Amino acid sequence: MKKTCFIILLVLISTAPVFSQRLKELIIEGDNSPQAFYKGQGCTAEDGVLVFYSAITNLEFDMPNSRSRLIKIAPYDRRYNCYVLCVQPTDTQIGGIARYSLSITAEGYKPVPVFYVSNVKAAVTQYFSVNGKKVKKGYIGLGVGLSTLLAEYTDIESNGLQFNVNAGYLIGNNVGITASFLFTSYTTDYDAKTGLTGGFIGPLISFSNSLQKVEYDIRPTIGFVSGKIKGSNVSFKTENMALAVGVGGSIRWNVSNLISLTGNLDTYFHGEFKESDVFTLEPLSSVGISAGINFRF
Repeated sequence: MKKTCFIILLVLISTAPVFSQRLKELIIEGDNSPQAFYKGQGCTAEDGVLVFYSAITNLEFDMPNSRSRLIKIAPYDRRYNCYVLCVQPTDTQIGGIARYSLSITAEGYKPVPVFYVSNVKAAVTQYFSVNGKKVKKGYIGLGVGLSTLLAEYTDIESNGLQFNVNAGYLIGNNVGITASFLFTSYTTDYDAKTGLTGGFIGPLISFSNSLQKVEYDIRPTIGFVSGKIKGSNVSFKTENMALAVGVGGSIRWNVSNLISLTGNLDTYFHGEFKESDVFTLEPLSSVGISAGINFRF
């Protein structure tokens, strides 16, 4: 299991940078009641007029299937915060074009390849608004899985359980901060459980595919862990918290606007615990695989 986990982590780290940056989604809403003719933008009384109100100043419009009917696109109007398109009226007769297919793009936003506009009439204006949908930058979640000790001990089972509470928040497009809490548990030969409890913090490096349905995280962290042994005949906790480092990777599948499913691969290394007259706990550095659920915000 240890060799497989390291291979998966190496592949995740090496391939993550090829994925694209996070893009905001464009939300287009229209007014169902065409209004009076929009004057002053070069449209004539024979043209239909499409007005798109937006605070986004780098929108680009096209009518790829009927460019000859796109008469003019006026420059962005900073006074009214809008774009004005002069187009030929649609034609509902046989052989005519009953609706137009517009494409809308902007740097930093997902392209809108198809936006349909119909019932375009001469000297009549239709109004729309174009806004960017807020990108989810943070998450917090719980993971449960298997953990394997990196060292072998005669009195401790190598395979155990791992519980993680992970949280992350993007400060930039691909960089942010992450924090996690770790709990591991292993069976011993003396009717007791042993394991680690610790907290970690570090940078978050995150990439997304073009549709932003899948996100890939790399989490180098540093923190502190304490060890414990608890059973029917023994109960012991280490006197000190040992310095620890972690290297983790995650794949998050965004199944909705609020929830994502996640697969995690984490490796933890820590220093030695202080010797005790009662018991001295050996280092429990480990590698683990877990799955869980995140809440996005």
